[in-house]
Amino acid sequence: MALLDVRHLAVSYGAIEAVRDASLAVEAGEIVAVIGANGAGKSTLLSCLSGLVRPRAGTAVYAGRSLAGMRPPEIVGAGLVQVPEGREVFARMTVEENLDLGAWRRKDRSQVAREIDEMLQRFPILAGRRDELAGNLSGGEQQILAVARGLLAAPRLLLLDEPSLGLSPKLVDQVFEIVDGIRSETTSVLLVEQNALQALARADRAYVMESGTTTLAGTGKELLGNPEVRLAYLGL
Repeated sequence: MALLDVRHLAVSYGAIEAVRDASLAVEAGEIVAVIGANGAGKSTLLSCLSGLVRPRAGTAVYAGRSLAGMRPPEIVGAGLVQVPEGREVFARMTVEENLDLGAWRRKDRSQVAREIDEMLQRFPILAGRRDELAGNLSGGEQQILAVARGLLAAPRLLLLDEPSLGLSPKLVDQVFEIVDGIRSETTSVLLVEQNALQALARADRAYVMESGTTTLAGTGKELLGNPEVRLAYLGL
């Protein structure tokens, strides 16, 4: 059984059909990428999986349990955690306070404190700014903080929404190195990303979304070599 199994999902905002027919799966220990143009429905798909919007049709089953009717806190508690597009850090709180909020549902506070220390060691760019307001960080530093905050929630499946958006090429490389390091036997990644080359290069499997529908699927390597994908998304 896949860790996440999405079949024929449809999401509407009033009369606007943002997702028409999306199907995908994520197995334990995988990085799965979803690529597509702006407006393809990628972020809406993640919002639906996180319980922020409700589906009009279709099913989404996570760890053997339907996500239908589950509230966002329950979904996070079950280990499905989203790092949103645009970082969404709490600007008037410190780096450490942002990290601590990532673990707000956890009761093992002494372990959380140890993991915050470990997270700061893992991401040295944040270590020297532990007590600094998150709003003073650069865009790249905020993105790394947002990912670290998500990891403090102890996810089984981490949803990353456009982690490279607005970053310099050097920071893009750093963020994707972090993505590579997240995947493990206990943590899978569903990556929504406009930087198709970076996403497909590290994805075990990948999907293309067009106008709210998943139109292509394959391994990352297969889609990197697909002539349609190379023309439409890689500029090759």
